[in-house]
Amino acid sequence: MPSRLSPRLEGVRMSPEDVARPHLCEVFAYWNALRGDEPVPRRDAFDPIRVKPSLGLISIAEVLRGGEDFRYLLYGSELARVQDQDFTGRLVSE
Repeated sequence: MPSRLSPRLEGVRMSPEDVARPHLCEVFAYWNALRGDEPVPRRDAFDPIRVKPSLGLISIAEVLRGGEDFRYLLYGSELARVQDQDFTGRLVSE
């Protein structure tokens, strides 16, 4: 079965020690529970409401053209505030 992970991310693995903000540990645990043995969880399995307190710090991107580009489906409000712009709906390549 082919990987659903972008070739740029193949081999990248994180552990709880890699999560810098303690309140994001819950997001990390949820993500890991959803993905099981897969590199990433299915998009339709991820319910953003389950991590509502951390939504402002989360971005979700859709992989396009086999990983050549990505589109932000969600760009958290705190991320947008720090960047002074909201990237929701935009391509990473823009």
